[in-house]
Amino acid sequence: MKVSFVFINGINQTAISLRQELFNSTITWIDTTDIQAEKEGGVGFLTANLAPHQSIVWTYTLKNNKVSKELLVEKSALLIMNEDFEIRKEIIPEQRLEKQPK
Repeated sequence: MKVSFVFINGINQTAISLRQELFNSTITWIDTTDIQAEKEGGVGFLTANLAPHQSIVWTYTLKNNKVSKELLVEKSALLIMNEDFEIRKEIIPEQRLEKQPK
């Protein structure tokens, strides 16, 4: 499964971090717009500083570590920090999707 996140920044400088749980999955980052992917414990993450009006796309493929009829997209979080160092956190809940036959 391929997952993409598109970020379009507003008029102010912003820092963003996408944190993806990886306890039951393996991800391969495909497009990270020149950002280094990192892993800490059971979490993979990317962080970027966005200039005003900058947009980026982050894409990865997801593979579950267990054989199943479902594809598990584990919980993730998007952290957004403004110029005043105020942080907004958006939680993306775990999702289970039925695998399509090949």
